Amino acid sequence: MMTVRNLQLEWQQRLRGAYPLQGYPLSDQGALTLAWPHPIEPRTYEVVRIVSEQSRETVARFSAEILQKLLLSAVAESFLGMRPEEVYLFAEGEKRRLIMEKRVIYLDAGMDIGGSRFAALYSDISGQNFALVYGTFAGKTLWSVELEGVANCVAVQQEGRRIATAYESGLIQLFDANMRECWRFETEEPVTLLAYAAEGEELAYGTQTGWIGLLDAEGTRRWQTKVAGPIHAIAMAREGQLSVALCGSEENPRVPTKLICLDQAGQPVWDYEGDVPFTGLACSPSGEYIAASAQGSRFSLYRVVSVAVEAATASRKDWKAYVQLGQESGDMKTALQNLYSYLEECPDDVECWQQFEQLRAQWMADVQQELAHLRAEGDWEAALALLQEALAFQPYDVALFQQSVELRQRFAEALLQQANDHLQEGQVEAVEALLRKAILLRPDHVEARRLLQEFRAGRAQEADKEAQERLMQGDTQGALACYERAQALAPTTERAQIIAHLQVQMDFELGKQAYDRSRYAEAIFQFRKVLQRDPNHAEAKRYLEFAQRFEQDTLSDTVSDRFRNLEE
Repeated sequence: MMTVRNLQLEWQQRLRGAYPLQGYPLSDQGALTLAWPHPIEPRTYEVVRIVSEQSRETVARFSAEILQKLLLSAVAESFLGMRPEEVYLFAEGEKRRLIMEKRVIYLDAGMDIGGSRFAALYSDISGQNFALVYGTFAGKTLWSVELEGVANCVAVQQEGRRIATAYESGLIQLFDANMRECWRFETEEPVTLLAYAAEGEELAYGTQTGWIGLLDAEGTRRWQTKVAGPIHAIAMAREGQLSVALCGSEENPRVPTKLICLDQAGQPVWDYEGDVPFTGLACSPSGEYIAASAQGSRFSLYRVVSVAVEAATASRKDWKAYVQLGQESGDMKTALQNLYSYLEECPDDVECWQQFEQLRAQWMADVQQELAHLRAEGDWEAALALLQEALAFQPYDVALFQQSVELRQRFAEALLQQANDHLQEGQVEAVEALLRKAILLRPDHVEARRLLQEFRAGRAQEADKEAQERLMQGDTQGALACYERAQALAPTTERAQIIAHLQVQMDFELGKQAYDRSRYAEAIFQFRKVLQRDPNHAEAKRYLEFAQRFEQDTLSDTVSDRFRNLEE
């Protein structure tokens, strides 16, 4: 694996009036894309690509009011500007405004590195309702979705494949390009920043109290690290192999004066404290370059000096941070998970293993205490879930496995009792789900299987009875639906024959109705369906022959009418 040894300053310049770094403005070659005011024309800005300290090229020009946020890309000439009242999309030399049906307040916006897709987070004027809109830089809105609470940030993956948003409640929610929800992840505190790498599916997040975390494509936390002060900016190399953040220092945690680099395991590997607060951050897709903007329009480009290290020693010196963070936050399970992952890379670290065993023993004592409480309360589902977490750290513990077997049995018995109670009270809606869950917990539970069989047979009898009543009322279609429901519950050969007979009868009746209305093509179709199921159906044969003859006569009359019209 690679780790950061040092950062070398390539150049530093004061660029008056330039917007802080946001988006994906840094290329793998170290070219930095910036926007600053035109020296003569008012409200006009130039997008400039700084190839080296002495070489610049103008990429684009645009006019706009002062923007709260400007997202640029090093590989595209599309960029996004945001004000609380407006979102502007700049592409192919044109400026488009995001049009909404009503007046809204924009809270955040994001774009992909290719400048093809964007997403914006907004609320109504009252600040009570929140929503997410997703679209293309051609100005086309593809969809919008109402959100569940107070949301504050959004990030867009490459080519707009996924869109992430975070809530003040600590929830991170991920949608795909078709508005389907992919996953949810609950953090311990509000998330204030989200960031995607230029390439890859990993999502980084930052919190106001200084936590940085990385989630994989499935929404599982890969790592989480605590630094000093709130996180003000995050940038990543592809696949999360390098993460960079701006945060406060221990002396002044709320002012972003510290630039910190973290490796792919989330361990801090390099940091630098500036003399003035930082305002923006960027990382090249390869992780070879880092750029930062600071107060006073100061821009700096750094080259990352990395070194290959053995995986078994890459983060050996830092594993104690996991223990400390777990003790401080009280989240011993996360600390154990981090130590367990570390030990998979460093199996020869005896000191870490001893610490892991000590923490595991402490955590297991808490688990057993909580298990006793849950058992007393009869909350078998929560107790079993907690025990499964414990087994993940001690998969070969015979006592834990026996506890798991006992809990599964108790839980299955409780579900069986609930099912019987529902039956006695006439509340049959949840009975089958309860019995199926009991059988899943205990596949050898014969009583649950027998009760499920009896329950389904009883429901089938009720459906049969309803079907017979509908037949007496002349409702063939309704009767067929009842018989089909009964057959799905408890299939029999006799009922299958009844269903087949009714299907033939229904198709014949539909064909007869179409025939009586002179809709001969439809009648032919229905009679043929009847004969496919019952080749000896005499009436269907007879009516099919009549319908075909009348259909042919109708076609002939139509052709004759056409020739007659031509002659006239």
